[in-house]
Amino acid sequence: MKNQRGITTIEVIICFVLVMMVTVSMYSTISSFNEKRILENAKQDMHTYKNIITKLIQDDFIRVGLTRATYNKTEDASKEIHTLDCELRDGTKRRLIIRKQNVYAARSESVNEYYMISYGNPESDDVIDYPLPDLGSYEEDGVIKYDFSMEDVEIQIDGNNVLRIYVGFHYPDLDNQLSMLIVCPINFVASTSDGTNKWDY
Repeated sequence: MKNQRGITTIEVIICFVLVMMVTVSMYSTISSFNEKRILENAKQDMHTYKNIITKLIQDDFIRVGLTRATYNKTEDASKEIHTLDCELRDGTKRRLIIRKQNVYAARSESVNEYYMISYGNPESDDVIDYPLPDLGSYEEDGVIKYDFSMEDVEIQIDGNNVLRIYVGFHYPDLDNQLSMLIVCPINFVASTSDGTNKWDY
């Protein structure tokens, strides 16, 4: 015998509540998965950028050989510019410029943070800009700040003629500090007793 009664209001409400619970649960899961995907993509972009710059410089300094280096830092309230001029064993030159500064946007009163690593041969106008990947931004006190930025920059040439380049990067959702570290000996050309030159290793 068939049950002829229809769906009651209570049954409709229970079904609606169950559907809403499943929907909210699915939305939360999908949202969490999407946030994780965005973070993983950002990590990949940051690590790729850091690895490309590090390899580019290390290939010249280590494989070709660094024979001379001079370092200059310009700093004031709105900018910090690090310039490293180098000479390699094959006689070519390299220039590394690391900039952290605030710049005014065109036709606007707003200020943008500006980060740039430039590297190449200054003699052939081959110093190429490598901007940090844009992984989002926000405004704070009238300044446009980027999620992926530079924090610390240190370039040192110690008494043993060892060059140390450190660039610390920052990303708010990154658990560990991401940094670029290059340590390289500076092997100056030395004169021998017979008047010829040799390379010191």
